Amino acid sequence: MDAEEVLNRSSVSNSGLLSARILLTARISSVSATTGTLDASGILEGSMQQGGRQLDVAFHTDGVRTSMGQSLTWNGVGRLMVLSEQESYVFLESLETTPALPLLSLPEYKDAIGSWFRLPAVGDAPATVTPDPRFLRLQSDAVRVTKDRGIDTMDGKRMYHYDVAIDPVRLATFLRESSGEDEEGAQRMMAQLSRYDAAGELWIDETTFLLTKAVWNITEKGKDAPTMTLSMSLSDLGLQVTVIAPDNAQPFPQSPLLPGGATILQEF
Repeated sequence: MDAEEVLNRSSVSNSGLLSARILLTARISSVSATTGTLDASGILEGSMQQGGRQLDVAFHTDGVRTSMGQSLTWNGVGRLMVLSEQESYVFLESLETTPALPLLSLPEYKDAIGSWFRLPAVGDAPATVTPDPRFLRLQSDAVRVTKDRGIDTMDGKRMYHYDVAIDPVRLATFLRESSGEDEEGAQRMMAQLSRYDAAGELWIDETTFLLTKAVWNITEKGKDAPTMTLSMSLSDLGLQVTVIAPDNAQPFPQSPLLPGGATILQEF
């Protein structure tokens, strides 16, 4: 089937996706004479429900940041639950840093490891990492195919496989339609996104036309710019799991040592 027809059908199918298991991996690296070096990775794996409005995932993050001759390494494991735009929870199973973060020794953080905390809202509606259908549609509506790799087989299913790149004109149209912004607002967003180059690969199910896997390489234009590799895989499409708020969750602690009542999460 023609690649454009596949992408059009994928857009429709992705809009109707309600639930699935999801695996997200990300790696970012940068080397800068002014800000130092960064090498970090993160993994999210679990269930998305209600078209991406709910999420229950385990996460793991590690990395090292070096600046002005000083290094910070970290390794954290935990769980994240999103029940709605206004209700999110985090559980830190472990968090190791070298050197130790002074904040972790403060009284308000003494129970930070091994307890559920409700995350504070940031503004009217906190940003979430839920892969809602707009995020899936973005990867079919705002791209152009640079190479058709034919049919691949993944987990016993046939997949259309394409090399793709972000198409500026299609991206502008998608932003206007999905965000409700007027032409001026869409242009502002385009100006911000134009700072980045993004190219990747898509795997689209031959039967359902659902986006099953995507890999993106994202680079900020300019010298010493960071590079990110983002991979997303969906499986068990249609699998429904009930996401229930954890018992005895505490308000996330805030420290007066951080400006504006910021939480320890914002230190990272």
